[in-house]
Amino acid sequence: VSSASKLLGQEREESARQSEQSRLLYEMHDTVKQNVHGISLTLRSALDAERRGDREVAREMFARAMAVSRGTEFQVSRPYDELSALRSESPPGTGDFLRQRLHKFEEYFGVKAHDDLQASLETLNPAETAALNRVAVEAFWNVAKHSDASNIYLESRQVGSVLIARIRDDGRGFDTKDPQPGLGLRYMRQRTAEVNANLDVISTPGRGTAIQIRFRR
Repeated sequence: VSSASKLLGQEREESARQSEQSRLLYEMHDTVKQNVHGISLTLRSALDAERRGDREVAREMFARAMAVSRGTEFQVSRPYDELSALRSESPPGTGDFLRQRLHKFEEYFGVKAHDDLQASLETLNPAETAALNRVAVEAFWNVAKHSDASNIYLESRQVGSVLIARIRDDGRGFDTKDPQPGLGLRYMRQRTAEVNANLDVISTPGRGTAIQIRFRR
């Protein structure tokens, strides 16, 4: 029974890993296609403005294309790094992986990064790890795109039987009863629900945002 149970667990882990690889490949394709098209349109508009002699508009368009390009580079690198981690025989631990993503985020966007992982994330199973990674990088992207924050924090705590992973910032925040479109909150809730975890979105206008996942151990 013990041997069969162990084999079944390994099969489930491999199935979860393959499912996540397929999901990441699809996301990478979609991200590249959509963002490269956007950059192309912006550059075309910049060239048209320059031909008209409107150099101020052209500069703004070129700056916008550069910003989108930088964001695209970060977005493309995140599923690539996750694919590398999934395929590696000795993948980095969950905490180490998220630290790497956090500090890469700081390099790309200039938001000061802080990590305070007091509770180990290595007890998460592969499906939970995948869900946490996806929610975390989605939260990172929201900070870059929407928050106008100066600092971002990655934290973990163990409270009784609950493991909490949290990403928070000191940005502009928003009304959780009327969130702006494009935050990916439905996607985050879906990913956490898939592994029977809970997602909390805590935010107040002018006082930052916290996204936390609660795993019951």
